[in-house]
Amino acid sequence: MRNGIKTGKPISNFSHVYKRLHRNKPSSTIVPGHNALPVHPFLNRTLTVREAARIQTFPDYYEFSGPIINQCLQVGNAFPCLVAQIFGERLRTVVNKDWNEESTTFLAKYSMLEK
Repeated sequence: MRNGIKTGKPISNFSHVYKRLHRNKPSSTIVPGHNALPVHPFLNRTLTVREAARIQTFPDYYEFSGPIINQCLQVGNAFPCLVAQIFGERLRTVVNKDWNEESTTFLAKYSMLEK
């Protein structure tokens, strides 16, 4: 028991939130909430909403609305734009049955067979 008080709640901290990004490695997951983005790789501050949005591959012209906490939630809840674009392009290829032998893996060919 900590300080003689038992609450029944697990002890938690925010160590997963305030992690410094490594400049030569992929970013950790940008999570919504806490109004806390990861720490800049070499400056002693958290990322700005714009920097976090760049990690999520939002175009620079995209504007987030509302107070900073809402903007952090918008970026943290987002799916990376370029990944979504690639998924959409691949899905369109499958739906339109517009694939060719060179660009299709064996597993993908198997999954597209009429059953």
